[in-house]
Amino acid sequence: MKRRDFLKGCGGVALASLFAPACRITAVDSDIPPVQRPMVPGGEGVREVTLGGQTMPARVAELGQPLDIGSFHTARWSRLEVAIGLEEDAPRQDLRVTIDTPEGSITRECSPEPGTFATLTAQVGGLGGAARVMVKGATSAGQVVIGNPLVLTPQRAQQRPSVYLVTIDTLRADHMSAYGYHRKTTPVFDAHMGEGTLFERAYSAAPWTRPSYASLLTSLPPSVHMAVSKRVAHEGLVPGLEAVGPQFTTLAERFRDAGYLTLGLYTVGNLAPTFGFAQGFDQYGYIRESVDLPEGGRRFRMELARYSAEAYAEQLARYADLPVFAFINIIDPHAPYRPPRDFYRGYLEPGHGDYKALEDYSIGAGCYKCDKKTVRREDLVAMYDGEVRYTDFQLGRIFGELRRSGRYDDSLVVLTADHGEELGDRGGWGHGQRLTDEQIRVPLWMRMRGRMPHGLVTTPVSQMALGPTILDLAGLGYEADGMWEPGLLPHVLDGAPAGPVYSEVLNHKLAPEAQDAMVYGGAKLIRGRMTGSYAFYDLGADPGERTNAADSAGEAGYRLNAALVAAQSRCAALRTRYANADFVPPDIHKDPALIQRLKDLGYL
Repeated sequence: MKRRDFLKGCGGVALASLFAPACRITAVDSDIPPVQRPMVPGGEGVREVTLGGQTMPARVAELGQPLDIGSFHTARWSRLEVAIGLEEDAPRQDLRVTIDTPEGSITRECSPEPGTFATLTAQVGGLGGAARVMVKGATSAGQVVIGNPLVLTPQRAQQRPSVYLVTIDTLRADHMSAYGYHRKTTPVFDAHMGEGTLFERAYSAAPWTRPSYASLLTSLPPSVHMAVSKRVAHEGLVPGLEAVGPQFTTLAERFRDAGYLTLGLYTVGNLAPTFGFAQGFDQYGYIRESVDLPEGGRRFRMELARYSAEAYAEQLARYADLPVFAFINIIDPHAPYRPPRDFYRGYLEPGHGDYKALEDYSIGAGCYKCDKKTVRREDLVAMYDGEVRYTDFQLGRIFGELRRSGRYDDSLVVLTADHGEELGDRGGWGHGQRLTDEQIRVPLWMRMRGRMPHGLVTTPVSQMALGPTILDLAGLGYEADGMWEPGLLPHVLDGAPAGPVYSEVLNHKLAPEAQDAMVYGGAKLIRGRMTGSYAFYDLGADPGERTNAADSAGEAGYRLNAALVAAQSRCAALRTRYANADFVPPDIHKDPALIQRLKDLGYL
C-alpha cells in the first residue's frame, strides 16, 4: 500500500484546534458531495462526546484495534478531518493514527492532552472506499475517542448559500441605535443595516435563554418542546423536560442532512449539550464564560465577545470553501455587566458612577437583586449599554471575515437575540419573569443579496418564523405543519398578511406564574394562567405598556384572547404529535459544573 503522511500538502503542521486555519486547495466543479460523514451520526456505536469544550458525534475504540468508520469518495483536492481524543482520566501519551482504505493509507502521530480532542487534517485525493482507523499508543491497552471524521471537497461554484446565524444573548432591540436608541450603541451594525431587511417588531417565543433558543432552532413554542426546568420554584409554574428531545428536528439537523457542514459556538450554560443543543452540529464548541480564582470562587471573563467573535471568524475562514450552517451565541449583554471601560465611560454622567464600585457590583451580585440605594439605575443601564456597544464592536470581526473570504454577498447572514432585559423599567431587573416588550422584543435582521430586500418591516413577527424563512432562502424543504409559523418571505416579498405572534413563559424562578401573550397589529394581551388575570396594551398609544386597558379592550381583546385559546389547543395537538415516551430528561444535578454555571447567571 502507498503511504501518505497527514498534512503533507499543508506544510506538515499538526492541527491541535478544531478552528485552526487550514490550507486551501483550488477546486473545480465535482459531483463529489462537499461534506461526507463516513461515520454516520446516530449510527451504531456513535454517540455525542464532549472533550475540552468541544462536542461532536464520536465512537470509542480500543488502542491497537481497527475501527470501521464507513465509506467515502474523493476528488483530487478532497481533505479529511478527524478528531482524536483521550478521556479525562486517560494517561497522556503519543498516539500513532493510521487510516486505511482500499486505495491506500495515511499515518500521523499526535499527542492530545487528556480530556481534549486534537484535530488532524490530511489531503486524501485518490483515496476512498470503506475506511478503517487504528490508533496505537505507548501502552497496549486503553481507549481512544474517534471524533466525527469528515471528508471535505470544496466546490469552485457554491451550489447553495451558506447561512451565518449570529445571536446575541439578552439584547434589547430598543437599546440599539439601529432601532432609534438615543445612544450610539451599535455603529457597526448601523453601517450594515441598510443592506438587508430589518424587522422593527420581532418577538422571541420566551423571555429567557433555554426555551427561547429551543424555539428558534425547532420553530416550536415552549409548550411543545418543553425545554424548561423540571423543578418549579413555586406554585403556578409549569414543570418541563429540561432539554430539547431527539424527537425534534433542529435547524442544524436539517442543514446537516442537506449536506452542509454544521458549526456551533456557545457561551451560556443553558445551551450546553446536556440540554440537547448539540443536535445536528458537526462541531459544537464552548467559549468558557468564567475562570477559577486561585483563592477560590470564580470571576467572569471580560471581553467574551472578542473570544467568541475570534473563534467564529476562524471557523468562517477555515471553511470558506464549503457550504456551512454556522451558529454562534454571544453572551456579553447578559448580566453581570462588565464591558471594557472605554465602552461605557462615555455613558456615565460626569461626577457620577464609581467605575470600580460598578465593576465589582456587576461581577458579584449581577442585576437580579439590585439595591438602588447602593447603585443607581442609570449607572447600571450605562454598563449594559457599554456591553451592547462592545458586542457591536466585535461584530466587525465577523462582518470583516465574511467580506474578506468573499462569502458576504453569496450567503445568508442573520442577526437576532434570544430575549431582552428588564433594566429597572418596572422596578425589576433581568429577564424570565414577564412578557412585556423589554423582555421579548428582539432585534432581527436578514441579509441575502438578491433575495432579501433592503428596508424596514414594521409588522410584528415571531422569531419562530425565522427557521422556515432560513430554510426557504436556502432552498431546503420541510413539513410546514410541523412548525408553528410559516416563513416570512410571503409577507416580506408579496405583502401577505402576518398572523398573531405568540410568546410564553412556563417556568422561571422570577416569574410569578406561567403566562402567555399574543401580539397582533398594535395590541398585546398577556394572560396569567393560574390567576386568570389579563393585561391589555395598545402598543401604539402606550408603547411602554404602562396602562393595563383590559377593562376597555373590547373586540380587540376578545380576538386576542380567542387566539390565545386556539394557541393552547394547537400546542396540545403538537405535544401529542411529538410525544416520545422513550425520552428521559437529563438529571442536570449530576453535573455540578453546569449547575454552578447556571447559578452564576441567576438561573438557579
